[in-house]
Amino acid sequence: MRISNQAIQTRIIDTIQGSIADIGRLERQITTGRRFELASEDPLGSRSVMKLDSQLRASQQYSRNIDVARGRLTMEESALESLSNLISRAREIASQQSSSSANAASTQAGIGEVQGLKQAAIDLANLNLGGSYIFGGLFSDRPPLDNSGSLDPLNPARGAIEYDVFPGERKPGTHDAGEVFIDTNVMQAFDDLEAALIAGDSATIASQMDSLAVALENVQLLVVDVGNRQVSLDLAEDTLAVSDLARAERRSNIADASLPEALAQLASRQASYQASLLATSRILETTLANFLR
Repeated sequence: MRISNQAIQTRIIDTIQGSIADIGRLERQITTGRRFELASEDPLGSRSVMKLDSQLRASQQYSRNIDVARGRLTMEESALESLSNLISRAREIASQQSSSSANAASTQAGIGEVQGLKQAAIDLANLNLGGSYIFGGLFSDRPPLDNSGSLDPLNPARGAIEYDVFPGERKPGTHDAGEVFIDTNVMQAFDDLEAALIAGDSATIASQMDSLAVALENVQLLVVDVGNRQVSLDLAEDTLAVSDLARAERRSNIADASLPEALAQLASRQASYQASLLATSRILETTLANFLR
């Protein structure tokens, strides 16, 4: 079957237009570094990129959560160290005031200092970071301890705030005031020492050294737990980084254009385009010659 000149011309024009489109697409890939700009150019690849982008954005939020939790734990660690120093000083006072060298003046001074130590402990309990009380538990918008060193009976500073650090994984932040200042017997030990000093009972004052030692040991256990929580956050951060690296690599393989490949394809398309132009020119010359005969 004989193919008309018009059919041949139409086919060549389609080839030329396709080559022009391919050349433009490859030039955009080389300029932008992206394999496609519109979802219609690669629907499957576009959906995969959108999913990976969503996962990477979620990872950014997980990273922010880890930073927040780590910052609060660092602040708690410092507060626990300060609290340990307060307890140690209270034990020194108990030791001094239970000895035979104690007198009314030194006891009175000891009472004042213990009261100051207790207030310092309350101040530690009410530490605030960015408008949030680090020992506030589930009620982090209000001071955990009142002026007497007690929890709010209606909204006690109890319950650990947990942070999403990885898909399906949550980690606890700081301990609450109940755990740090009440359950450890710290505030009770300060109160009992103050009462013993006011009573002037040397034996009772001496016995408070043991209570304070227990309180100090309890606080040190919390210090260890804070360290464990920090390590747990570090591990979650490392896992997240590895996961993000893999996602970013998959995204790059889908969305990013290979410059050497794009350049090679561009050269091929340009050669094809030039060949199509040459063929079209020859066909037109032949058609004109036939017309003039």
